[in-house]
Amino acid sequence: MDGYQKTAHLMARHEEFAILRGFKHLNYQNLLYLQAEISYLEEDLSDLAERDRQSHPDRAKNWWALAHPDSDEDESTYRRTSTKVDTTLPDETLQTNEERMTEHFQSPEDIDVLSHEQGRDGSEQWRKIKELRKALNEYNDALFKQVFLANMQKPNPQDLRFLRSWFVRPGMGNIPIIGADRKAWDPPTEEDLVAIKPRLTPDHISRWFSNTVFPFYHRDPENADLGEGIYSYQEPRLVTLVDITVTVVAAVLPLLSTVVLYFLQTNPVKLGATVAFSSIFALALAIMTNARRVEVFAATAAFAAVNVVFLTNTVSDVPS
Repeated sequence: MDGYQKTAHLMARHEEFAILRGFKHLNYQNLLYLQAEISYLEEDLSDLAERDRQSHPDRAKNWWALAHPDSDEDESTYRRTSTKVDTTLPDETLQTNEERMTEHFQSPEDIDVLSHEQGRDGSEQWRKIKELRKALNEYNDALFKQVFLANMQKPNPQDLRFLRSWFVRPGMGNIPIIGADRKAWDPPTEEDLVAIKPRLTPDHISRWFSNTVFPFYHRDPENADLGEGIYSYQEPRLVTLVDITVTVVAAVLPLLSTVVLYFLQTNPVKLGATVAFSSIFALALAIMTNARRVEVFAATAAFAAVNVVFLTNTVSDVPS
């Protein structure tokens, strides 16, 4: 296994490494071209509509006149011929031509088919409308896709670093792609990269366990086709270990601050201990969780308030 096949196999096996370019500027450039094309068509349609308003005022209010200006039959004749009953069908499946035509005209493209079948392309304004319709469909499709692309997440920095390393290391990817697209993952295009299934950015303690402690345990050799020296880890075990550590710290830290304050004798020392424990608590929140700044401030304020209440309710030796 080599080349694109090997790279695709890695991305399929570990989807966090499915990192590809979004081609933002090309997509936006395409949207701008489509927008420009539609703008010109819009002006042309406006001019044609104004011309028809003066020469054929019925076309502004009658679709038949707009789409079939050279038709030998008028709209009433079309309606009469479209309501004949098809008697060749069984009674339970009898269906008028009008009903079938109603079902047939479910999309604008069906109307175009009918016009071509009759050998008539309609007025110049109608032909411009059909041209504009195709451009609008293409523009709307590209616009909705770009909205989706713009909301795709960035790759995890750690995963991107591994992928770059995998590409160049002889025992792993060994430069599997040598064409112009080999530079797709280089730093100059990093802002244009999107992840198909990114991993959430872990908190600091999870990252430390993952990079320092956990590699020594529970590692299983990966498929040799992906390269040498690649191991997979039992992530649920890492999550369990981190959860236990965080839970123990969350339970012990408030109690520890209360015990220390209880044994301290003077108020200045107690106040200093309160400041120290509040700082440790805030640091623990920042390291062990992904809490936002406002959440860290709120939790630290509540922790400090509990210590202050305990401090004011204890008997201390106050200097006279």
